Amino acid sequence: VSVLYWEEGTNHPRVRPVRTRRMRAVRTKEDTERNSAAVLSFIAEVTKHATENPHHPLSRILQEHGYSSGSTSESDYFLGSSGSFASDSQSTTGNFGARAFFNSKSSRTTLEPFVGALTHRCVRLSDDGGEPTLVPWRGDAALLFVDLSGYSKISAHLISSGGAHALSRAVNGYFESILNIVLDQFQGDVIKFAGDAIVIVWAYPNSDLRENALAAVRCAIELQRRVGMYPVEGTDMAFRLHCGVTAGVMDSEVILAKESQSMQRAYHFISGPMFEEIGPVVDGAATGEVCVSQAVADLCGGDLTTSAEGRPDGVRLVVDIDEDVNVVEAILEAKGSSGEARSEWLEKQLVHPRIASKLRQGFKLSHMAEMRFLCVLFIHKAV
Repeated sequence: VSVLYWEEGTNHPRVRPVRTRRMRAVRTKEDTERNSAAVLSFIAEVTKHATENPHHPLSRILQEHGYSSGSTSESDYFLGSSGSFASDSQSTTGNFGARAFFNSKSSRTTLEPFVGALTHRCVRLSDDGGEPTLVPWRGDAALLFVDLSGYSKISAHLISSGGAHALSRAVNGYFESILNIVLDQFQGDVIKFAGDAIVIVWAYPNSDLRENALAAVRCAIELQRRVGMYPVEGTDMAFRLHCGVTAGVMDSEVILAKESQSMQRAYHFISGPMFEEIGPVVDGAATGEVCVSQAVADLCGGDLTTSAEGRPDGVRLVVDIDEDVNVVEAILEAKGSSGEARSEWLEKQLVHPRIASKLRQGFKLSHMAEMRFLCVLFIHKAV
């Protein structure tokens, strides 16, 4: 492995081969991880040296990316595929669309893309600087459930032909396209990835439930229009979408385990009547369609045209929406005036420690894809 770097007092880059006793021939996955860690450790040393020496040529590159002396942690930089130093906000591949988060703001923390904004409303800071406390949150929200069609068939094909990484690349690429629309255009809050589905809410303080419901429906329609069909590279198959929208009272709660071994300490639970409704609503939408609950249809009123023909009770197919109704500006204003702060402490508790460690080391998310046999326990919280 060769690393491009600058030595102090010189204006020309040098290339240093990295072959240390910390590296070994690649025979297993653990060997690959160990070698990557050795390279990243060297790069961290070079980066640390550059940030502590303002006249170092490399420091100019770091400053261009928004970093200065004293502000760069050990894992903030790694060698990009082009042979130049880059920040993880620019070079990280978007697992579950994380790249969309990383690219939106350079000030975001490494773990922020994996923790929805809703979870932070459950945090109460301690006056004495101790560990924060967690309290349940209840409020009105609009819920968009985006479900991928064709996932099982595509995943079986990709795993058999290219393994977990091939599937990760395909799904990540599609999720990134989806999240660019959800986050940047409609200000949705992604709170869950349920296998091949995404759960998104609009529940900003000072926002109106009708505005949130309209934003969720407009977002679903835009997703169908722009990324409703996503061809999978190297195959004749394509991902498709069907979407459901509900609205109402939602409960959000973060449970913190007293102890944790090889797992995250915190778990986010969401519940409420709207989650009872979302199953039939999504199932009522065929591929390429958007369905809403009766509550959403009533909230949107004349701005939304729906049809109940051929749908289960309480489920309505979206036929048309008034494009002149601009609810995004109102949501942006509500989001900006909320004054809500994110808790780095909570982000660390909610992300699996192994994943968090690799993210801080600069691992690309697609390189962390794994196939595992799982036993899944579903817990239904009675309302």
